[in-house]
Amino acid sequence: MRTQPSRSLLAHACGVLLPLVFGLSACADPGAEEDGESGDETEESGGEWDGRCLDVGSPLVDRAKEITPLSEATAELMGVVCSTGWASDAPMLEASWSLDLGLISSPYGSSSTQMALHPDGGVVVFGVGVLARVDAQGQALWSRPELTANGWIAMGVVEADGTLLVPSYEEQGLNQRVLRLDAEGNEIDEFVVPLNDPSAEISAMVRWGSDVVMGLYDLSASDQWFEATFLRVSSDGEELLRKSNEQLFQANLLAVTDAGNAFFSGSLLAAENGAVLGTIVPSAGGVRAIVGGGPGDDAFYVAGSSGDLTVSSFSSFGVERWLQRYDRAGGSDVGLGIASTGDGGAVVVGSERLLGSLSEGGWWFFGQPTVIAVGSEGEALWRDRIAALGEAHAAVVDESGAVYVAGVAESTEIDDEDYPERLYWLRRYDP
Repeated sequence: MRTQPSRSLLAHACGVLLPLVFGLSACADPGAEEDGESGDETEESGGEWDGRCLDVGSPLVDRAKEITPLSEATAELMGVVCSTGWASDAPMLEASWSLDLGLISSPYGSSSTQMALHPDGGVVVFGVGVLARVDAQGQALWSRPELTANGWIAMGVVEADGTLLVPSYEEQGLNQRVLRLDAEGNEIDEFVVPLNDPSAEISAMVRWGSDVVMGLYDLSASDQWFEATFLRVSSDGEELLRKSNEQLFQANLLAVTDAGNAFFSGSLLAAENGAVLGTIVPSAGGVRAIVGGGPGDDAFYVAGSSGDLTVSSFSSFGVERWLQRYDRAGGSDVGLGIASTGDGGAVVVGSERLLGSLSEGGWWFFGQPTVIAVGSEGEALWRDRIAALGEAHAAVVDESGAVYVAGVAESTEIDDEDYPERLYWLRRYDP
């Protein structure tokens, strides 16, 4: 029998059920202790209750479970304190379109999503059980969910000519290989990655020029253990650089700036030769997601959580330029994905505390997807709170400034074990 994730249950009870019973106004983020953060409130996130945080936000897609807003009387009874801190008064931006990408069919319960821009417009969405190209108008052009259905996580890169490199599993969590697909999603061949052990697992992939940079767990040179490995290969799979360290544990945290500075598992490296340049340590929130700036932008942008959602900017050598915290109404807000805008700003996405009620109880998630656009000085430009039970995981920004956001949500569909299904979604904003 499937069991509900304990963290989700605890957080949902903390964010929704406990306030109703005990009149609590806030709980710590259930992921905060894992990140070494207390989740305590800060001066930046305090404020007087004025009801602004009760708005459930914008509708998502038809199959997403609806949220009903709390009445002011109920909110006051619960002791809700709406933040008047950073981004709380940023204008809401309506999405240009939203798309249901299908139900999640993962044997492991994974639902993380990633995205990449396509050179002909639109995006490619990668998830466990979803692999789809969507054009700029929101039309799905092709879908190959079977290629990513058996993995723990999903990722990929899109080359300048529109071809894709996508890790795929032949069995459930076993025999990972990287496939090369054409612009229509058809398999061309296998992209052979130089690994020390065939059971090595790729956890992250990004493009740097014509090269591909990967974060993976591979066997050490001494053949004694698996360790986090930074690997740069050419477009034909030739190994150009390998750096590994047995003391690193987060091979999925990977980003490279256009200028060639790389962040990997907490350290800053030169992507060209592997020289260690420093580290990135946010003054609050840790690193949940990170992205390097594009052409002309040597910064790194970081999403995290300290109980509040955190977003920050760092120089190419790890100097924090600014850090902002967003709090809806006390705790349980988290940044899960981030994109650079190309002009020194960023778009951070994640989840914020659920204040509304559900027609049926939630199962998989304890918050609502949230999107916040940030300017080059850390100012909040616009935001969107999505009226669904779920998370936003990934964002990308195209050359026109259009913002694509992908994530997951609990659906109204019920599986054969009487549990709610989850669905993947995608939406576009045109600021």
